Amino acid sequence: MFVINLPALDFDTKYDFLYKRLMREILAPIANELSLFERELKKKIESRFNFIEEQCKYVIFSNGKRIRPILTMLCGLCLHVNLDKLIKICCVIELIHNATIVHDDVLDRSDIRRGNKTLNFLHNSNIAVLTGDYLFSKTIDTSLQLNNQKFSEEIARVSSLIFEGEVEQSINSYRVIDKKKYIDIIKKKTGMLFGLSIASPLLFTDDCPRISYEKLFSAGVDIGTSFQIVDDVLDYTSCDTHLGKPVYKDLKSGKMTLPLIYTLKKLEGGLRNKVIKYFMRNTNIKTLKELVHNNHGVRMSLRTAKKLVRDAVCNLDVLPANRHRKSLEEFIFYLTDRKF
Repeated sequence: MFVINLPALDFDTKYDFLYKRLMREILAPIANELSLFERELKKKIESRFNFIEEQCKYVIFSNGKRIRPILTMLCGLCLHVNLDKLIKICCVIELIHNATIVHDDVLDRSDIRRGNKTLNFLHNSNIAVLTGDYLFSKTIDTSLQLNNQKFSEEIARVSSLIFEGEVEQSINSYRVIDKKKYIDIIKKKTGMLFGLSIASPLLFTDDCPRISYEKLFSAGVDIGTSFQIVDDVLDYTSCDTHLGKPVYKDLKSGKMTLPLIYTLKKLEGGLRNKVIKYFMRNTNIKTLKELVHNNHGVRMSLRTAKKLVRDAVCNLDVLPANRHRKSLEEFIFYLTDRKF
């Protein structure tokens, strides 16, 4: 049986209660389908080489929230997609996601992910990269089983854009970027896979109008972009325990994110130059955090995230109005209110 993994948020008892109740209301009706997905996902990473299988299990079953396959499952059920196919689509989405985060941890030299030690910390970057590559190979294998050329083409397109986003982010480390560049990077790096998560079930229906697919994909990109903005905000507002990874990770790795971009826009003269110097030299992190809060960088970023979600939900009007669409909309709104 699928277990809804709900971490304790003891820093806010009221929020903790509301969060758990909301998640159970959304996920309980599809618990059986998610249980079948988890079982299939475990099969997809089986290998004759026990070591690589164990590394994949460690990554995939280490406190992941399954946000992307939940979106896929809800959208697919809304569209009455064949369940066996839908489960495989969910596996493809989750395999891509986990492959990218393994590679991401190598690029960022991260020691902690989801509250656990990363593969590159436990072993080395070679093992981590090869594990990520293996997960990508399983993505291709699973997608081919679905025998849907358009889906395979979309996986290739989205994967390329994710890599482009990673490269753009890397070459812009310790550089001052504007909001437009930031949004462009996170749309590729995070938004595109959310787009595929929500829109791909439509490719497995009898009728898939191009305009409907594009609207759903656009909605998913906006949701993913909003999700990443919230993630970047939590880097300033959360703590290591609740976030499952070190806070100020973005600042310390030279990533200029929206809270700091908004802050710099409000600052002038010497203070602005001083903040840029702190950022580029990776110093005075506490001062940077205070300036971001005092100049409403967090509040303005959350406002941007919420607007993206509102726009995204409007584009869901191409889906049938049923209980699964209602759950999908509730889940999407939750993503901007999360505290971890």
